[in-house]
Amino acid sequence: EEWVEDPTQSTWVCPALSYDTIASSNKGIIYASISGFGATGPMAQRPGYDVAISALGGLMSITGDERPAKVGVAVTDIATGLYTANSVMAALLLRERRGGGGQR
Repeated sequence: EEWVEDPTQSTWVCPALSYDTIASSNKGIIYASISGFGATGPMAQRPGYDVAISALGGLMSITGDERPAKVGVAVTDIATGLYTANSVMAALLLRERRGGGGQR
């Protein structure tokens, strides 16, 4: 069974794992959600593919010789994972110091 949030559909593959459901029984939960363009706004429903984020963020404009080119690895995906892991670790430290949890 797959338990992931699909921000392009605003649904859960497994609704029992939504933040509200889990937080109602575990106030100390640390919950991280990743999306390409945020949860709200005009682009919220668009998928955040690495190449699209690289292009929109300007990364592709500094690669290539004469024309923009994509980077050889999925660098924005990698950075997203690293920043999310770091954020979860910071939330764990904050929970340890102050108690509680939260959605970040």
